Amino acid sequence: MHSKSVEKLLKDSGAFLHGHFQLSSGLHSDAYVQCMRALVHPDITMQLAHLIADIFKDSAVDVVCGPAMGGITLAFATAHILNTKAIFSEYTKSSDGTKTIFLKRGFEHDVAGKRVLIVEDAITTGKAVRETLVVLRKHFAEVVGISAIINRAQSDITFDNVPFKPLMSMALTTYEPYHCPLCRSGVPVTIPGSRQQ
Repeated sequence: MHSKSVEKLLKDSGAFLHGHFQLSSGLHSDAYVQCMRALVHPDITMQLAHLIADIFKDSAVDVVCGPAMGGITLAFATAHILNTKAIFSEYTKSSDGTKTIFLKRGFEHDVAGKRVLIVEDAITTGKAVRETLVVLRKHFAEVVGISAIINRAQSDITFDNVPFKPLMSMALTTYEPYHCPLCRSGVPVTIPGSRQQ
């Protein structure tokens, strides 16, 4: 519904990158959409947040939650438009070195018994959103929807029967590392994003 206008905002902000990238899935691609390049512009952020808020305006949202780091700015902007609270989930290293998503800073009290919308900048595998969904439910939140600026997933992605309504979808051309023509050509690989393997 909003694909063309969102794509223009992302292109105008320099969010579309070309090169040799290792995605969070481990696959390689010659393109990447770095949504944070758009979210550094408050006016663009508010335009994107308005589009998300419009989709969920009838969902009686109490709290907007953004998985750190990509969802924080967008969650704040969307919450401002919906006149709700904005919180974020974040990764914490446990004693054995594994990273797990938690609600900290008292945010667990803000979601108990509340209707929560999860917003993310971009979704590729959905890992952070799935983990956030589990944590929110653990603290007795009702997750009423999930949105993102862009869905980069290579296949249909679902979140345990929660409505997923991204602003746009775009499947990148990807390669297994051992079949990657960029690797064979010796092009250095970059690992973008906030969650590196």
